Amino acid sequence: MATPLEENPSRKTSRSREAAKWLLWRILPRRTYQKVLARSKAQDFESRAFREPELDLLPLVAREGGTAVDVGANHGMWTRAMSRAVGDTGHVIAFEPVPFTFGTLEALVDRLSLDNVELVNAGCSDHGGTSEFVIPKQDTGATDDLQAHLADRRDPEPDGPAESVRCELVRLDDALEEADHIDVMKLDIEGAELDALKGGVRTLERHHPVLITEVDAGFLGGFGHSTDELEGFLRSFGYSPWHYRADDGTLEPLESLAMIKHANVVFLPGNGRERLSEVIA
Repeated sequence: MATPLEENPSRKTSRSREAAKWLLWRILPRRTYQKVLARSKAQDFESRAFREPELDLLPLVAREGGTAVDVGANHGMWTRAMSRAVGDTGHVIAFEPVPFTFGTLEALVDRLSLDNVELVNAGCSDHGGTSEFVIPKQDTGATDDLQAHLADRRDPEPDGPAESVRCELVRLDDALEEADHIDVMKLDIEGAELDALKGGVRTLERHHPVLITEVDAGFLGGFGHSTDELEGFLRSFGYSPWHYRADDGTLEPLESLAMIKHANVVFLPGNGRERLSEVIA
């Protein structure tokens, strides 16, 4: 893989869908709009209209009765899949800081009766407390929940209209202190992944979960971090980076994260190769 890797699983939104969102955002009460949005998202996830390829790995790494953690749960695509993977006796802990997005996530979890899911209305970092989040606005006037990020991120160019909201922050070590058998953790928090992992050192040492992490060199840079720094931190805990090839369903090792521009990366702990041996190229 010699060229920079850039993957974006999001689908293009149709004009009719955008028009419907523009109208519903203006006429529906907030809680009703969240329920409508949750229903739409549930249909997207079920039909696979919106999907990330690495979801294929969940049945291989999430044990029945184990625990899975979703950091930056957004509307619940990974939360839903994790709930199914760990089964009725398992446990999913999903973190989402932005109040409106969290309300939509709550509506989706309720709609799908995901009784094994615990929702936490907080973001994850290397410290607790509260912090400002920036949420860009779409053409409809609604917020673009997928792009919400900590205001601490310094971007080279503003993205346009946005609003800000103050949200809770927690450290993973504090929030997951009582968790048992964490098998897999997904992180997608717009460049703040390293800070969240620094707040979860005990969790990494105790559980050695498989990590599925969004890596965006520009977003990391906005927090003063680099892909080299992220890689070095995780290698110090015995992790190695891998890329999941959706075309043939295999994992291939990455020599470094230097080639990553924007993509999901699978970080395997020392015993991770055994757990995913059937898909390792």
